[in-house]
Amino acid sequence: MRFAKPSGVRGLGFLTCLSAVNAALILRVHQDRVNGTVGQSVLLPVSYTDPDPRGYLRIIWTRTAHVIIQHTRFSGKDGDHRSRTHITISDPYKHRAVLFPKNASLLLNDLQVNDSGIYELSIGLLRGMEKRSMTLTVWPDTTDGADTRNRNDTGNQNYIWNGSDTLDTTDTDKKQIPFEANARYVSLVVIFIFLCFTVKTCRGCGRAQERQKRGMFLRETGTTLQ
Repeated sequence: MRFAKPSGVRGLGFLTCLSAVNAALILRVHQDRVNGTVGQSVLLPVSYTDPDPRGYLRIIWTRTAHVIIQHTRFSGKDGDHRSRTHITISDPYKHRAVLFPKNASLLLNDLQVNDSGIYELSIGLLRGMEKRSMTLTVWPDTTDGADTRNRNDTGNQNYIWNGSDTLDTTDTDKKQIPFEANARYVSLVVIFIFLCFTVKTCRGCGRAQERQKRGMFLRETGTTLQ
């Protein structure tokens, strides 16, 4: 004889499985602050674990409570393991915002100064949600020395996404190379001039001593002849 499991036991098991799924949702922000330059692109890098790749999922990026982009994945019906997705991008960010659903990172193109601010990301499952935020600072594209000095004083650097999380400081190194080369060239010229002056002085002293010796010899010879 088989005994049916009490409905309370089945309900408890369902809630336990659901809690395990929700607990597996982990959202990570790889940088709290990101810098960009006007007219260029920047990536807001994040990652998350997807406990149910076929279940319901919603990714929303917002700024000052305004939705930038929203990605929604709907689970299939009973017996249908296929899922449907829907993406909505607000007008100010159309053709400028790109979302990577696999890691929830946001790429912003053609940056403007007014893009600076706090960006919030929320990822939700059927039950449960995780939220994170990061700050984006967009710098003007200028070669003004004062602007560059202000960036260095605040410790900020341009961050341009190049497929990794490294900062590209090549431009700064290129600016320092000409100055170092000029300094070395001037030092070599000064040393060369000093050596030429020293050699010329030594030769002059040698000639003077030789003339002095000849004069003394002539005077001594003339005195002896007399």
